[in-house]
Amino acid sequence: MDFEAHVFVGSARITEEAGSEYSIGNRHAFLLYMKAAKDDEYDLAKADQFIGGAGLDEIEISRSGKVDPLKINNLEKQENFDNAMEAGYTLIVYSDPIK
Repeated sequence: MDFEAHVFVGSARITEEAGSEYSIGNRHAFLLYMKAAKDDEYDLAKADQFIGGAGLDEIEISRSGKVDPLKINNLEKQENFDNAMEAGYTLIVYSDPIK
């Protein structure tokens, strides 16, 4: 079976379960890379599970798309993509809270 990475962009609220250095209750932007079977529909429920499992709630996904591995143009993005292909997903929570 061939796989691809779906990417989801949005924001969510930090909870105690996040166990992070971010302040509880603040909203932060996130970027989720998620492994998916080639040509699958975007699985928002699965994306919510991964994001919620990281201790975030009040999840709002504003955009979704597919990653073209041939257009990845920097090492950080390549590492995020590779990790998602190996582990199933990569979640990046940005450090600055949303005002």
